[in-house]
Amino acid sequence: MSRPIEEIHRSHNFLELRKSPGLYESIRALAAGELAHFEQAAKLKIYTKDQGAFGAAAISVLFGYLGVPVSYSTLRAALVAADLCSDGRAGTMITNMRRRRDLLPLPSPKKSKGRTVELAASPALEAFVRDRMRVEIAAFARMSPIARAALPMLDTDSQIVKRTILHVGMQLYSALKAMGADANVENFFARRDYGILLVALMILGSEDSLQSKAFPFSLSDAAARLAISRSHVRKTMADGQEAGLVDWRSEERQLRLRAVFIAGLLDHHAIRFLLLAEGLAQTERLAGMALTD
Repeated sequence: MSRPIEEIHRSHNFLELRKSPGLYESIRALAAGELAHFEQAAKLKIYTKDQGAFGAAAISVLFGYLGVPVSYSTLRAALVAADLCSDGRAGTMITNMRRRRDLLPLPSPKKSKGRTVELAASPALEAFVRDRMRVEIAAFARMSPIARAALPMLDTDSQIVKRTILHVGMQLYSALKAMGADANVENFFARRDYGILLVALMILGSEDSLQSKAFPFSLSDAAARLAISRSHVRKTMADGQEAGLVDWRSEERQLRLRAVFIAGLLDHHAIRFLLLAEGLAQTERLAGMALTD
């Protein structure tokens, strides 16, 4: 059963996570894991570049786990309903996913003209999403006994990741539909090409803590790390500054995260880790374990 994002914010477990001294360490570990996952993703790198692309991959896998038929129209509608991307972009992405064979047609006993083609995530796309969930669990393990206990079980119990994806996916999907993408300040960047990864670089660049103080940030280094143009990084930083989320001092090559952006990052990650813990707790051997150290 999904619940409103406001209810999650008021919950005791969210507040416990939000004030935990280990939250920042897990956020940094997740940022490093996201970048490593991007660099190792080979042909599937495209699904790491923004929330629309990752959403298309994750929802395809989620629907398969739920036993919901995936078609061009149902996946397109789901992406638009969650405000992950525009209708036009959703259609283009799904067409490209089929062309790259990341979405495969399911065998049909009858072939008739005009019949809706049912689709399924390819084994490679499913593995990509499952690996991404492993990255989250490993990062959360820095602060959480339940995640630490889950880590060695991932290779022996294939259902743990599946159950966790189901829980996290359903809760996040429902929340996105209810609140709209712009309700979370991190989504300002996540909706832009490579914005998720640029946020990861910002988090790692902030060094010892997410404090509202300036730190060195090189556009050229960020562009080289992500294999994108320097002008795209500059435009993204300028947009973030105009939105009041960051202060970018181009002459000094210094970046400062504003308080509203820091608060949004902390809230966003606390919710992600809370949903992760709830998903892990559905495994009997992990039920009842502590959320934080």
